[in-house]
Amino acid sequence: MRVLLVEDDQMIAHGVQTALRQSGFAVDWMLDGRSADSALQSSTLKKRNS
Repeated sequence: MRVLLVEDDQMIAHGVQTALRQSGFAVDWMLDGRSADSALQSSTLKKRNS
């Protein structure tokens, strides 16, 4: 399963990414909601989810 992580604190994001990946998740990390929204609208994430 793929997770979109939105977190502006790099240390927190790194820890959450590590934990999620160790649990078997694929993780895409974005720094803010605007970037996450753009990524969700782009074909890049949509193609990965297919």
